[in-house]
Order: sequence, then C-alpha cells, then structure tokens
Amino acid sequence: MVTGDRLPTFVYVGMGRSGSSLLWRVLQRHPDIFLAKEAEVKYFNRRFDLGLDWYTSRFENHKNEKHIGDITPGYYKSEECIRRLHGVLGSDTKIIINFRNPVGFYFSRYAHIIRAHGKPSGTFDDLLRAERVADRIKTAVETLLSLFGRSNILFMCYEQNIKRRDPSFEQIIYRFLEIDDSREYYDESRDTSVNTAEMPQYIYNPADKAIELNFDEDVYLIPTHSLMFCAPRKFTFWRNPDPVEAQGLIESQQSWKRGLDREEIQRLYESEVLPLKQFLETTCNLNLDTWDDQPDRISYKPARPHARFLQK
Repeated sequence: MVTGDRLPTFVYVGMGRSGSSLLWRVLQRHPDIFLAKEAEVKYFNRRFDLGLDWYTSRFENHKNEKHIGDITPGYYKSEECIRRLHGVLGSDTKIIINFRNPVGFYFSRYAHIIRAHGKPSGTFDDLLRAERVADRIKTAVETLLSLFGRSNILFMCYEQNIKRRDPSFEQIIYRFLEIDDSREYYDESRDTSVNTAEMPQYIYNPADKAIELNFDEDVYLIPTHSLMFCAPRKFTFWRNPDPVEAQGLIESQQSWKRGLDREEIQRLYESEVLPLKQFLETTCNLNLDTWDDQPDRISYKPARPHARFLQK
C-alpha cells in the first residue's frame, strides 16, 4: 500500500448509468469533501499504466478537506481493478457501490452507447452478453467484502436513494464518511437531470425547403439539405451531407432497439434481476423490493434537435 496526503480516502466503484455524475456534482459541494478534477478518473481500470504520480495529480488542489474522493463508475467490473485499488489505497479505504435494476440499466446503457458512438456496438443481446451485470456484481461484492470488510463498504440502491424527487443519498453518504450531515447540497433546480431518458436519433432533410417537426407542443424547423444527430447533452449538425451516407444513417437507425416489451422485461427479471436481488439482499442486507415492480414497457422519447432550431 502507498500512503500519501493526496490519495482518496473513499472511492465510488459502482454501476454507470446509476447517478454517479449526480454524486460527483453534489458531493464536491460539501466542505469536508474534495473530489478529483474530472467526474471519472478511471485510474484503476484504464489508466493504471500512467503511474501513481499521475493519479495523485488529479487531487493536487486538495487543502484541508477531511476526505478525498474518486468517483469512477465501472471499477466494480474487474476483480483485478478492485485488487489494484486495494493495493494502492489500502483496506481502510471507504467504498461506495450503487446498484441499479439490471433491466433499466441495460436499456440505458444501450442508448448511451448510441449517444457516444452514433450507433449501437451490436445488437441488444450482444450488450447483455458483454455487460454480464449480475455476474460482475456478485464477484465485485465478494471481492470487496474480503478486502475491505463490511464496515468500510456502503451499499446503496439507485431506485431508492437517487432516482427520486427527494434523493436520500447525501445523509447516507455523509454519515458513512462520518462528516457533518446537517445540510443538504442537492439543488433541485440544477441537479434534476439523472440519466435523461431520450433515445438518440438522426434527422435528415434532403429537400430544398425547411421542414417542421413537432415534439409535444414544441415545433422545430429543420433546415434544407441538413443532417443532425440529436442526443442528450450532445448534438452534431452537418450542412450539405453526402446524400448516400446520410440516407444510410437514417436507414440503419431503423434497426435500433426502441424499447423493451413486457415479455422481454419478464425474461430479464427471471434470468438476472431475481437471482441478483436475492444475492444482494442476503449478502448486503439491502431491501430491493422496488426491483419487483416491473413496468409493462421500457422506452425512451426521441431526442430533440438543438434549441436553436426551436420556433418561438
């Protein structure tokens, strides 16, 4: 173990698409917490070869805060990553891990990949095989308990503690870290966007005349000879795109999965959700009854064009 006054005292290792960005925004407002410059440091899983000096540089502006934190979703995916974390930071490090119903996670992850790359990385079934959420979580929990001990691990539930109008994660985390919990730093006016439920899409207008598109009560004017990629917090615009390439993108997105129906949700519930729920309730002493409330369908609204195309 390497010690130092610029290394994290706590690390978030939990699932992505489960409120980690919200944790990063809110927790850094607490006067006893200092977080890394970026929301995802990714040292122990993707940048370990950059060395410890690089890692400590992420916390170089730390002053007298009681805790230093690294919030990197995805550390849980690799046992090697968890062991690296333990080897560098030691067994007294506080660990925070957040669990989300795998059904909602999978579809959110599918939409996120499209947002990042402009297309899926494969079929939805390919994503299920690649992510292996239940297996990875079970391995992570067992490894974390063996290395850090139960008293140094905080287990939370996304649906109960974060995805709410009145999220409860702050007091839970502050008490776990043994710092002042008398004040909340969550700001409803700027912290409400958690995993925006919108499906990315391409919009193409090859015509010589602008077209109007309706989204609820709003009307957007799509310029002539233009292609746009619309996604949550991401927008790309092309003027006079190659017609063949643009039409190809429009046709390819017809094969994208637009939602999960009741049968698909039930299949995932039986194969992944229920076994994982039973494991986490027994091993982590969590109540995950909310995971039994499966919706009839999961689908996202199409992402809107940029606000500059909105007709006033």
